[in-house]
Amino acid sequence: MVFFLKGGDAAFKGWISGEVEKLGGDVTPETIHQILVDWAKFMVVNVSIQGHGSRNVAVVGHGNHCAGNPVENEQHLKDVNDTVELVRSWIPEDLRNEVNVVGIFADANQEGGWSVEKL
Repeated sequence: MVFFLKGGDAAFKGWISGEVEKLGGDVTPETIHQILVDWAKFMVVNVSIQGHGSRNVAVVGHGNHCAGNPVENEQHLKDVNDTVELVRSWIPEDLRNEVNVVGIFADANQEGGWSVEKL
């Protein structure tokens, strides 16, 4: 998961410092992963949905030469769909009928542009 946060770096650094402190220095790849998932959940639920009233959330993935996750497109599609289900599980029950979570997959096409598909 990647979040492009405009001006959010300081907030993230402060938040993650507190999370690491809670762990008492016991930082493993698994705990770092969980911290990042918790941050994503905070940003989607607390900031976007509750703070800004967003009612549409997009999970976007891309294929072809993804340097961060070099797998076949089928795996990228599965990852996007799995993440859509995860994000849906974060939506507070009283808002589940109001918030739409969609998957989007972008892929380079032969013309040198991008094709975009709603999953």
